[in-house]
Amino acid sequence: MTVEEGALEGGFGSAVLEAANAAGLDTRNVIRRGIPDRFIEHAERAELLADLGLDSNGLVGLVRQQRGSRTGCAAAV
Repeated sequence: MTVEEGALEGGFGSAVLEAANAAGLDTRNVIRRGIPDRFIEHAERAELLADLGLDSNGLVGLVRQQRGSRTGCAAAV
């Protein structure tokens, strides 16, 4: 998982995927999180991160969801 407070497209996660691809690694399980390429309303930083799922609760929920989907169990988010 890569997480960044910058633009998702062309950001750190994209660079990780490019490097992994160049090294011949399997990238099917790489999850990228960051600011999507769309208009984002202005708000306090904590509120924006929560709205985008980039706060601690959102990221923990995503990890639990991904872990549950690999084991076939439904994970509480």
